[in-house]
This record gives sequence, structure tokens and C-alpha cells, in this order.
Amino acid sequence: MDDEQISITRRRNIVTESEKEENEFYLYEEFYILSYLRSSIPTICDPVCICLRICILADLTFNSYITIDNKGNIKYLEGIITDPILKEVHNLIKENVYTPKEWIYSLNGESFSYSKIGLHIKNLRFRITKKMEENRIFISQKRNNIFSKRKYSIENNIKRKLCDRVIEYLTVRNTYSLRIEILIGCLSLCSVCGPILNSLPPKICLQAKTYVNEIRKKFKETNLCKNPIEIIVYQLMKTIYKY
Repeated sequence: MDDEQISITRRRNIVTESEKEENEFYLYEEFYILSYLRSSIPTICDPVCICLRICILADLTFNSYITIDNKGNIKYLEGIITDPILKEVHNLIKENVYTPKEWIYSLNGESFSYSKIGLHIKNLRFRITKKMEENRIFISQKRNNIFSKRKYSIENNIKRKLCDRVIEYLTVRNTYSLRIEILIGCLSLCSVCGPILNSLPPKICLQAKTYVNEIRKKFKETNLCKNPIEIIVYQLMKTIYKY
């Protein structure tokens, strides 16, 4: 391995370590936890499903488990992953070559191509919910009867911490985080930003919601991305806003 390869490997490890140290949860976990703040859930075409797939691909990108080649396809990178959901998707990417957009639809079970049918990540919400319940992040509420659907509330400290991070980013605006902007973009599409921001004073709430719209516009309209991380992320987000 030459000096340049060693440098890239070390830099990749640094990024991976800092990402794990800074954030208690993976991006897909944060998004799913906050999605439970919605006041209503669509019976069909719930965007939470596709947003989860985007967040999973973003997690793999930020932790340097995937990159993008010069043909626009997502490329597998070696790495040890302990999270079973991320590991499952990572292994699929190792065996298949597709663009970010193709991966989103394939993982969400929306591809009718025979070669992509096996790429659907099934029971994803159930698996994440079970994980959150086991870790006491989701608290099961008492059901009215055995036929009613089980409902969950979020552990208060976790909810406050995650909401405060979003609020701080949208109101203080002294730092830039592509990771948080993906989270905000997905939350906005799923009508979660309102419940998070409505507790703020009206003027500050309006400013924060204006910034949310700016983030959405940036994802829709930006075409010139320089590094592989931005290229993947912006392609993912452009797909979701056309969903």
C-alpha cells in the first residue's frame, strides 16, 4: 500500500470514528425516532419508508463504507459494520452495482426488475421498532384492546436531545452539517418539522421554517457537487423530492 492509500485509509478511519463519537444514533435511527412525533400517518405512500432507505445509504456514505464511481454507480468499500441493518445493505451493495436512485427504489421494493427484487429490505420498520423497544427508547403504551395497533412514545430525554439538536441547527445557524440537513430534509417531507418547531416563539418558528425551505430548495436545485459524499447525498435527496 503506497503513502497516498495509507493517507486515505487513515482519513477514512478518522471520519468514521468522529461520526460515531459525535452521534449517539445512526442517521436512520434518529430519523425513525423523530418520525413518531407526527400527528397523523398516511395510510398509503408514507414517505417514511423511502426516507429510511435514504438515511441508511447516507449512513454508509458518511462512515466511508460506500462511495461513487465515475459512472455514477455506488461502489462498495471494505469495512467492519456491527449494525445488522447497515451490514445487510452493505453486503447487497458488494454484490450489485446500481446508481443511488436505483438503490433507493430497489431497497424500498419499488423495482419490478427481476434482478432487483431480492434487494428489497423487508420489515424494516418492525425491525427498527423492536430494536428501539429493546433499548427502551420506545415505550409501549397500553392498548385499549387486543385488536388495536400497538403505539409507542419516545423516551423523554432522547426526544428532547434530538429535537434540541434540530432546533439549534435551524435557529443558531453558526455551523454547517450535511448530516443534519439530510435529517431535516427527510423530516420535512414527512411533516415532522412542524411538531418539532411549533413550541418556539412565533417569530423564531417562522425563521426556522424558512430555513427548512431553504434546505429543501438547496437539495432540489444544487447540481455542482465536488466530493463523493456530496454527490451521493444530493442524488439521494433529489430523488426523494421527486417521489
